[in-house]
Amino acid sequence: MVSAGEPIMQSGQLARAIKRLSMQVIEDLKGNQDVLVLGLNSRGFHVAQIITHHVSASLNAAIPCLPMEVNVEKPTSEEWKRQLGHHSAILLVDDVLFSGSTMMKAVRTVLDHSNPSKLRIAVVIDRGHRNYPVQPDFVGLVSPTKFQEHVEVLFDINNHPESVVLTGR
Repeated sequence: MVSAGEPIMQSGQLARAIKRLSMQVIEDLKGNQDVLVLGLNSRGFHVAQIITHHVSASLNAAIPCLPMEVNVEKPTSEEWKRQLGHHSAILLVDDVLFSGSTMMKAVRTVLDHSNPSKLRIAVVIDRGHRNYPVQPDFVGLVSPTKFQEHVEVLFDINNHPESVVLTGR
């Protein structure tokens, strides 16, 4: 049992988890290079960039990766909307999935602007405690927590993942 303030995952474990997520995404794509990766908010975008790097290298193709600011009033730019309509598969990436509220907003926004043949969700940490019917397709670690606890993926100054920590609120 991890107590508050202690790392749930260290840098090496976190890197392996993200690499494993990437490999699962590659398997799911079955060679399809027509995919757009969207990273939710800043931490999700950092993770999405790493996953995109692994997927691009494996498929030997340039896979686009864009940030998606979900918890702002106008999350989509014209470039974002244009890219969204040109890809058959969309991968939504976030660092931590808890209630499902942020992911549900992201799914709704994607579906408001496109009709992908495949929409998948990847998260580094799944905390459980869902309020919305959101289930990730790819998960780095399932880490049940108490409601008052907070899980955060920490990044270094170069936006490389350092660790995952559990804190009390």
